[in-house]
Amino acid sequence: MGRYLVKQWIARGGMAVVFRGEDERLHRPVCVKLFFGFDPSQPEFAVVLEHFVQEAFALSRLQHPATLRIFDFGYLDEEARTEPFFVTEYADSGHLGKLVEGTGGMPPDEVLRLLRPIIGALREAHAADIVHRDLKPSNILLTSAGGELSPKLADFSIAKAQGDLPNRASETNAQAPLYSLSWAAPEQLSSGRIEPAADVFALGLVVAYMLTEKLVYPGEDIMALYTLRSEGAEYRRRSIHELGLSREVEVVVQQACAEDPAARHPSVDRFFEALERAIESSRHAMSGTVLTDDVLEDDEPTGEHQALRPEDDSSPSVAEPLRPSGRPQLVPPVSPSEPLSPSSVGKPRLPLATLETPQVIVGNRRLRLLPVSNAPVELMGGLAGGPARLRITPLEIGSSLVHIKGLNCFVRPLGGRPSSGLELSRSTTLELLDPRSGANSETMVVMGPRPDGSHELELRDAIVTLPPSLTRWAVVLEAGDGSDIVLLFRPPT
Repeated sequence: MGRYLVKQWIARGGMAVVFRGEDERLHRPVCVKLFFGFDPSQPEFAVVLEHFVQEAFALSRLQHPATLRIFDFGYLDEEARTEPFFVTEYADSGHLGKLVEGTGGMPPDEVLRLLRPIIGALREAHAADIVHRDLKPSNILLTSAGGELSPKLADFSIAKAQGDLPNRASETNAQAPLYSLSWAAPEQLSSGRIEPAADVFALGLVVAYMLTEKLVYPGEDIMALYTLRSEGAEYRRRSIHELGLSREVEVVVQQACAEDPAARHPSVDRFFEALERAIESSRHAMSGTVLTDDVLEDDEPTGEHQALRPEDDSSPSVAEPLRPSGRPQLVPPVSPSEPLSPSSVGKPRLPLATLETPQVIVGNRRLRLLPVSNAPVELMGGLAGGPARLRITPLEIGSSLVHIKGLNCFVRPLGGRPSSGLELSRSTTLELLDPRSGANSETMVVMGPRPDGSHELELRDAIVTLPPSLTRWAVVLEAGDGSDIVLLFRPPT
């Protein structure tokens, strides 16, 4: 269009790739979302394409300040009307999932503060006959305008729209599964009728995650998630009960996640009101205050929720202590241009001038240099019984997004669920598990892309730096026992 400059890859989803860009006329940052990853010969192509275009028109109808704003829409090939893209505002502080990671759960008052605008955005969408259908932490983006994190509801790509919305997409789960397994309502998986109650269900799961940093349906393995979903309401009730929510909040989440859509809260507003009352009731319960108001009058458990109530209401509450009320100062995620971590202070910096040698010395250890290929990477200190064999796949060049698959072991983030493979977008400590011996070991996956295209990789003993002239993609694997370091890179084309 002669005005948008694409500057950096941000993320890739099921039907699109997202870039950070700049509107050169107005001199403001933007996001450019491009339809990507489907061949016209694929049976799902038409349905997915329709939903991508529908998202742009859905966003154009929604005006709530907590809904991501759309600025422009077009096609890379205007004449053939192929390869559609649209331009939105840029959310500069990541997404809710990244904010919750590592917190052990957010303070209840902060959960309410961040959720309140999202409820307003959903209220407007539902009034316009648009059901989001893909509510999850990664689709709640964050901006830092005014020095405070504010949420933005994003990604209406699989929304169900009715009424007179232009370019409304057709509906079929047979050709393209229109759901995210960890967050979708049961009726989405069974191709049932989709109403706003599906968003209420997902909100219940999102709130449970915000408060506990635990997933009702954990893991990345698709087949394992299908197995959990096939266990139905009984697994879900048990999993929610084991999260450690306060009794009052658990009742609200259980109702939101009821199998029958009619048994859930009748709207997102009613869900939020019930959550506010439950959090206040929990606070009074922990302080020993006797409540005389009907705090939970709309939230008495019925049917499938009844068994979760203690039979003797005089027994001590099992609610976990709430964190101090009052708004905490949440710091936006550190940008790649800022110092890596406090531990980096004083570490020697090792700038590499070439990647043509097979290895370099870092401290008293060897750093192997391997260009990425289809061949497995063997990490010598990866398993107690021998080398761990991993397949490393770059997902986008110019970023450090990577997929790691264990060929003779399972992989998992610390404290997470074992899987055959994981997609990582930031430095992470992984556990490698030997399925035969049960032995496990830790491996650090180190990333460090910078806005100027260089890479800054913080190892245990040093910081390795790479100029953009040497590589467009770089990741380091560092065995926890110090026996092996491997730098994987993709040479520039």
